[in-house]
Amino acid sequence: MRPTIVLMRLLSVLAACSAAATPTFAQDQLANAIEHPDDADAVNRYIETLPEIPPGSGHFMIEGDLYLDRPSVVAFLKSKTETKPLPAGELIVDTINGQPSYLKAIPSRQMTYSLVASSFPNDQLAQRTDSELKQAAQDWIDACANCNISLKEIPIAQAGKFYEKVTFVLTYLDVQGGPIARSFFPSSPPDDRQIVIFPDFFSKDMTFDRRGVLRHEFGHILGYRHEQLEQASGCNTAEPNNWKPLTPYNPHSVMHYMCGKGGSFSLALTGSDIKGHRCLYLTGAACPPGN
Repeated sequence: MRPTIVLMRLLSVLAACSAAATPTFAQDQLANAIEHPDDADAVNRYIETLPEIPPGSGHFMIEGDLYLDRPSVVAFLKSKTETKPLPAGELIVDTINGQPSYLKAIPSRQMTYSLVASSFPNDQLAQRTDSELKQAAQDWIDACANCNISLKEIPIAQAGKFYEKVTFVLTYLDVQGGPIARSFFPSSPPDDRQIVIFPDFFSKDMTFDRRGVLRHEFGHILGYRHEQLEQASGCNTAEPNNWKPLTPYNPHSVMHYMCGKGGSFSLALTGSDIKGHRCLYLTGAACPPGN
């Protein structure tokens, strides 16, 4: 049976299960690893329930469209021991040491990328995806014209060694039955800074707007987390507690999975997405209550 609960078609966002792991088993291993994050065996048993993408890379899918290396998985487990409740917010920003993690410095907002066209099944799909990424990024740029965010493509021949001269690369990975796409956070290490497209992105059965999928992925690059987190009934998610809300909760955020009573196939920017985005990138803080 094909899983359909969330945007990335994973059986569970809580613990994206491998073919050998049932959701209940994976959740049990997650609970045990959270309780014993310094126990290497407990951590390994949890990691074994996660998809490794690509196989042999040492990076594991953990939030549906993001991936972590083993040390980062341990940090994720330790973050879950924090029991202090956090309020919900429609647009949610990642945090490091309690501070918002976003493109704070103006130069970092002038992003560049390279298209690895040779990695795609054919040049037509590569160019189409490249165009859709540009449009998706422009939606965020237009949402805050005075936030100094920009995106420029650098031909791969001029980019030199990957990750040295560009902010990220747009590439394709032929891994069947996985997510649709995946992205990264501002705090991700250089070699993780990729937007990766997977085969299902081009499926004739794709119900999500492709530009919308890339709009969601670009939101991660700006620092935004998955909207539903733990407060959305019916989503069954558990992500690290290192986040802060920027606006009141609305289930139709571009960063919300298709789960519970939330999400949308268009993955469009809502008014509150734009509002929260402007508050963060113009003031460095959440939107004032009532505004």
